[in-house]
Amino acid sequence: MRDERLVETFMTVSTKTRNRSADDERLLAERFEQLARKWDEETLLLSSHSRIRAHPAFEAIVQMGDDAIPLLLAKLKNPSMTWFIALSAIVGGSPVSQAHAGKIQEMASDWLAWGKEHGYLG
Repeated sequence: MRDERLVETFMTVSTKTRNRSADDERLLAERFEQLARKWDEETLLLSSHSRIRAHPAFEAIVQMGDDAIPLLLAKLKNPSMTWFIALSAIVGGSPVSQAHAGKIQEMASDWLAWGKEHGYLG
């Protein structure tokens, strides 16, 4: 059920122009979810950001580029630092204000506001 909700979220939240079929969108979201689950499970106990970033699933998610952004933003309903790391790697920066640094919920809010402003969320 969780995977189905993520796929549905991806198919409806992004307002970016896409030239893919619904099946292609579903496959992309399913692949993302597989990678995200693997990355999350296998780096859960790591504290080193460099080791978290070196994981092959992280690299595959980052290579998805803009396609991964709405999926990562959807993950912020239950935020963790890993999602912020991936978003920052894809975007090349972070919209998180200095006042919110280290505060997970506030960081998620900053990213979600950025996602709306840049057309990744409806």
